[in-house]
Amino acid sequence: MTVAEAEACLEGLYAGAEPYRLSHGFRNQQKLTDVSFTYGEVQPASFHAVLSAVPKAPGGTFYDLGSGSGRAVILSSLLFDFERAVGVELVAPLVDFSNEVLAKLKTQATTRCVIDFYTGDLLQADFSEAQVVFAHSACYSMDLMKALVARAEALMKPGAVLVTINKNVHSRAFQRLNSVLCEMDWGSSLASIYLRR
Repeated sequence: MTVAEAEACLEGLYAGAEPYRLSHGFRNQQKLTDVSFTYGEVQPASFHAVLSAVPKAPGGTFYDLGSGSGRAVILSSLLFDFERAVGVELVAPLVDFSNEVLAKLKTQATTRCVIDFYTGDLLQADFSEAQVVFAHSACYSMDLMKALVARAEALMKPGAVLVTINKNVHSRAFQRLNSVLCEMDWGSSLASIYLRR
């Protein structure tokens, strides 16, 4: 599928959606003030540019840690040759919404990719099977980022790739391969691509 076709598909799937409202409502209800919960979305063309810069073999598994409304997971299944795409998100209403979008997708497009969305803490998720791990980490706190890197060191296999947004990975276990300037819904960001040694 082309980027333009994927963008049109997403527009249909997310028409009338209010993921920001879902995120904000949950955070207010749970009294969550940590900036790590700030909501943001990937844009199809930029996301495609970022994942196109990732060295990967056909197949494999894509993980989005903090998957929000599921856009990156859906895009990874439409634009790339992953066998499985998984979203892990702590905000339960966003996971419910992501599964609603997935049900719509199954009636509108064909993908051989198995897609799953789970409610959970990204620091407890088992993403050891992932070939590519994506973390839209622009607003992650320093503590969360350190914990995520420690988790990635423990779980990711050599050759797997970690992609972060606006945050560097300080670990000898990872080699920085590339950086890609990309547009997100809130402005320009730098995606950094790291290879697990």
